[in-house]
Amino acid sequence: MKKLALIASALGLAVSPALAGDKAKWDEKMAEKFSGIDANNDGSISEAEYMAHKVAYYEKEGKELTDEKAEKARAHFAKMSGDDGALTLAEMKDSYKKKKKDKDRSS
Repeated sequence: MKKLALIASALGLAVSPALAGDKAKWDEKMAEKFSGIDANNDGSISEAEYMAHKVAYYEKEGKELTDEKAEKARAHFAKMSGDDGALTLAEMKDSYKKKKKDKDRSS
């Protein structure tokens, strides 16, 4: 039994740096995405900045941002940003984490 505990402990130590590296990469990716949307670099994203990002994304993809899709984007922004109407990096990360958890649960 001691051998099993030692092996599990050793494996845990070997895996931890890899997971930490993945988290660091994810944090970096999120910060990069956030700064690409935060046009005035004030540390928060307004609804106008978010919608401008959506318009640019759809144009880049050669797709149309329909009224329905725009409404959905506004609702998503409102959900992410909370009561103050300004989206912070922490709020954006939380939203992506919740979305991933929900997706994992439904799989």
